[in-house]
Amino acid sequence: MNTLDQTSYNSKYAAYRNQPKNEQKPENMKGTVIRFFALIKPQAISMAIVCIASMLNTVCTVVSPQYLADLINVLQEQIEGRLTGGTIDFSGTYTIIIRLALIYFMSSLFMFVQQYTSAGLSQKLVCRLREQLNSKLSRLPLSYYDKNTKGQVISKMINDIENVSSSLQSSIVTILTSIVQVTGSLVMMLSTGNMWMTLVAICLVPISGTVSYQISKISKKWFRRYWDTMGDLNGHIEEMYAGHTIVRMFGHESKSVEEFRDITYRLAKNSFMANMISGILNPILTLIKNINYVSLCLLGGYFYIGLNKGFVAGVKSVALGDIQAFLSYSSYFSSPIINLSKIINNIQSSLASAERVFAILDEEEEVPDCNDNNSDEKAKGLIEFRDVSFRYVEDIPLIDNLNLTAKPGSVTAIVGPTGAGKQQ
Repeated sequence: MNTLDQTSYNSKYAAYRNQPKNEQKPENMKGTVIRFFALIKPQAISMAIVCIASMLNTVCTVVSPQYLADLINVLQEQIEGRLTGGTIDFSGTYTIIIRLALIYFMSSLFMFVQQYTSAGLSQKLVCRLREQLNSKLSRLPLSYYDKNTKGQVISKMINDIENVSSSLQSSIVTILTSIVQVTGSLVMMLSTGNMWMTLVAICLVPISGTVSYQISKISKKWFRRYWDTMGDLNGHIEEMYAGHTIVRMFGHESKSVEEFRDITYRLAKNSFMANMISGILNPILTLIKNINYVSLCLLGGYFYIGLNKGFVAGVKSVALGDIQAFLSYSSYFSSPIINLSKIINNIQSSLASAERVFAILDEEEEVPDCNDNNSDEKAKGLIEFRDVSFRYVEDIPLIDNLNLTAKPGSVTAIVGPTGAGKQQ
């Protein structure tokens, strides 16, 4: 099957629709994020509720390992006392268990408030974005709709905004939770006084951050191409179905099928590359996390045995429950990084979709017609064009030196291929 390069794709669409665009270059991620914050500003109260609920939920999550450590230490003391001939008394564990249950309950409650509020927040933002886009489309000049297929416009109005909607809710919650959880876990690890184990846990951050940045920078380009090609597919299908009779009348079926296969081939390629590149991030970060976890287990076991045997000095005493708590803190510290890598696919895809929507909002609007015609002369119905020239793109002529006279009572038909400038 003959396939065409993405920038030189040739179809029945007018030539100006297939000119090389700067959209293949890396987009302005910072500008897109700033514009998102501008959309969020009217929902500041809901955003504050999400932030507070997220922080309280994370605080409950981070505090719970310390109570688990106390519970393990109490059980260890009871077991050691029983081995020396004493009796086991579980009365000291009841208070700790009740506190743990209360913490877990409050954590679930705050999580519910966080999820519920963020869902409403994301839908309101998307609703506002749809209203802005719908209002903008009514003010765009006719040339915009001639340069862009109906499928492209529909794809941005429906697919891109829906992609932003589905990604925005999970992204906001995950990012907020991750920031608070990483900060809280780091504080709790530092509070244990074991600097060696803390340093080993922190080593995960620069390695994971570098890997995430390099991979996401590449995947973003492919997600942008994927959504652009999706618009091409929608445009081709819409025009082929709308003009099905004309396609058959002029024997254009084979050409239409060839164009469809070419677009779907490019769509499959862009989708595969985007998901493949972003998909390898999670396994790599999981491997780094597991290596870090095993290193902490070995180091914690070395300190625990060494302090008890006397061949390790200069380190704060470590109980068995303290090691368990530190491993939990380490997991809480690294898990947000892994979670961010899991949604990197959604983040990159939603940013690409948002940029396409913002591109429409930044389009130049049509200048209102002047209605100050005070001529008292009665119209005769005679329409005459003399030496009329028109073009969408400077280097690609559409109409040159058109001369046309439509006499009163006559019927005049303007015939031409799609994109030839008939509507102008």
